[in-house]
Amino acid sequence: MQSMNEELQTVNNELQAKVNEFVKANDDIKNLLNTTEIATLFLDKELNVRRFTDPVKNIVKLRNVDIGRPFTELANDLQYPEIGLNAKQVIKTLITNERMYHN
Repeated sequence: MQSMNEELQTVNNELQAKVNEFVKANDDIKNLLNTTEIATLFLDKELNVRRFTDPVKNIVKLRNVDIGRPFTELANDLQYPEIGLNAKQVIKTLITNERMYHN
């Protein structure tokens, strides 16, 4: 029993180390994306918000509590009614689709 507990403790420590590495890598990616000052929005296949860079907040009214919500339901000032269709196309084809935004 003690041997099993020691083994579980070792595995638990290894998992915790991996989680810590993941958290650091995630923070590094978030910092990198935010320092580029490029508005970037990450969506899942159902167009729910997964992540976004801070500059997106200047285009779409997003808050951290909006993560998991459908992007198409968020308030914005864009004159871009086909944004949902274009987003689905990008997810399906993995081909970028860029639009210029002017205030």
